[in-house]
Amino acid sequence: MDTISTLSARLDSRDVTAGALLDASLDIIARQDGDIRAFISIMEESARRQAQAADTRAREGQRLGPLDGIPISVKDIVATRDAPTTAGSSILEHHMTGDDAPLIKRLAAAGAVIVGKNNMHEYAFGVSSANRRFGSVINPRAPECIPGGSSGGTAAAIAAGMVPAGIGSDTGGSIRIPAACCDLVGLKPTYGLIDARNTIPQAWSLDHFGPMATCVDDVRLLLQAAMGARLAAGTSQSVLKGLRIGVPRHLVERADAATLAGFLRAMQRLEEYGAVIREFDYADLDEGYRAWLVVMLAESAAYHRGNLRDAPEAIDPAIRPSLLAGICLSGFEYLDAQRYRRQWCARLFDDLRGIDIVANPTLPVAPPLRDVETVQAGSGEMSVLDAMVCYQWVANLSGWPSIALPCERSAGIAPSLMLTARPHAEALLLDTARAFEDIRGQTAGN
Repeated sequence: MDTISTLSARLDSRDVTAGALLDASLDIIARQDGDIRAFISIMEESARRQAQAADTRAREGQRLGPLDGIPISVKDIVATRDAPTTAGSSILEHHMTGDDAPLIKRLAAAGAVIVGKNNMHEYAFGVSSANRRFGSVINPRAPECIPGGSSGGTAAAIAAGMVPAGIGSDTGGSIRIPAACCDLVGLKPTYGLIDARNTIPQAWSLDHFGPMATCVDDVRLLLQAAMGARLAAGTSQSVLKGLRIGVPRHLVERADAATLAGFLRAMQRLEEYGAVIREFDYADLDEGYRAWLVVMLAESAAYHRGNLRDAPEAIDPAIRPSLLAGICLSGFEYLDAQRYRRQWCARLFDDLRGIDIVANPTLPVAPPLRDVETVQAGSGEMSVLDAMVCYQWVANLSGWPSIALPCERSAGIAPSLMLTARPHAEALLLDTARAFEDIRGQTAGN
């Protein structure tokens, strides 16, 4: 499917209707989703109402903006009035919230046509989007590899051309990991920038919602709709001139040789266009990771304490031990982790004075094969879970915005580049990502 920008221009010129775009989306889903399993629910009836309203506005010359009439999908963790909100679980399989989440209302106000709810790792608690109730999501770009998680269904729907863009959630990389595994662009915005009310939480103080698409411009458009405000866009590669990019040396060295080579090529290209590359190291990485882990496990267990008491057998046995570990944490341990988190983030802010953007690989390895438990990275053998989150958790603990995008054009899955900026610096982050997308030879619409 074309980019949002291309489709929106066609809607502007009346070359195509929103109804026709919806028909095309539903047709691809009908033909492919039996194998890919990107969707849990298809919201055809409400989507047709939205498309008809968009076409009426287009005929009257009153389109709401670039997203008006564009088919998108959302992770099945966001409440919708017209379809169940399952969080990928059998416990919530028929759960109707009775209202749309504020995020859905924002997207509707922009005219988006919400085609359906995407499959995911149960309760957003995993990196492979293996789902025992709704079937494991298949990576359309590399069926032998995981699509990433937990927002794997959203990534798969975009990669398969079912929709041009979608919304995922990210607690420890769950937007950026599937973006990297499916050769897409995925943005985790600043914590709280997108309203998370009326969603199924994994961990309240770590959860972020954000867009995925095939290009940076589409991510920007979907972000603007989701936050209900406009971001100024840079106009050229001049944003790179003098841009101070920090590379966390010891963290980057955890990548395998092929991933590291792709990352270094990306840094060289940025340097050629005027960026200044500086090496640094995060302080106390192990303690920071432990704080993220304690907060995530404790908050997840707090949400699931009723399920663990009343229906533990209904929870995927692969995630149940983590939830039980969270139950065993004391309130003192949780409060200590949150206190250390504040200290760690304050030190991070100080340590990165003089750096505008942090750059590292999104993942330390290529997307792992399905059903493998370990991978070989630059620092030795790692579990798949540890490998997928080892670069991700920093931006969740800090709440800073972070974007993943392909390092280069490739016939397969290219290594992915992750860029992170200070809070509420989404405009700079997206401008930098867009400039890199341009210089690597893959602009929006290609």
